[in-house]
Amino acid sequence: MIINAETGLSMLKSTTPDLNEACSVFDDILNDGRRMNEIVGGIRSMFKKGAHGQILLDVNELVRETLTMIDLDLRTYGISVKTDLRDGVLHLSGDRGQLQQVFLNLISNAIEAMTSVTDRARNLRVRTNVVQESSDVVVTVEDSGTGLEGEDKDRIFEPFFTTKSTGTGVGLTICRVIIESHGGSLKALANKPYGTIFEVTLPSGDL
Repeated sequence: MIINAETGLSMLKSTTPDLNEACSVFDDILNDGRRMNEIVGGIRSMFKKGAHGQILLDVNELVRETLTMIDLDLRTYGISVKTDLRDGVLHLSGDRGQLQQVFLNLISNAIEAMTSVTDRARNLRVRTNVVQESSDVVVTVEDSGTGLEGEDKDRIFEPFFTTKSTGTGVGLTICRVIIESHGGSLKALANKPYGTIFEVTLPSGDL
């Protein structure tokens, strides 16, 4: 939201402001604010009994929506996006706001990991698939960024541990809590030859 606000103000202060583009940026900020309101409510509901807020979701649709939300950042940093989404409808039951925030956080982390890369292409790849043995849904977010050292990879989900100079160290912790509250798992793997893979596994099924 801060990046979008700074971008929008810069557009308005330019000699020949592009009002349509500026309006688009501020629309994104408004949508982000609404989504954050849903997320906070969703996180609160995680600690209450019952399945309030859980609905049947199409994972491929959720991934596409998330990429649309962060399209400005992807274009700003010159990141090439490739999606490899399993054919058909991949259903799971969950809280839309919470799961969308997880995917948004993982993609945002991937973008940040690639902003300093200058000697190779900045590639983001998002995949969806199904584990044949269990029918679980798997979503992977792969980047060609700086990657994780051994110790960082082991500690990255610890509360308040961060590899970023301005990071809070709670984003990935909350992501894991959300995924585990949905009966799934979240792990980080080394990408080859560069970068990181975040793998989300969630149980499929009806409500």
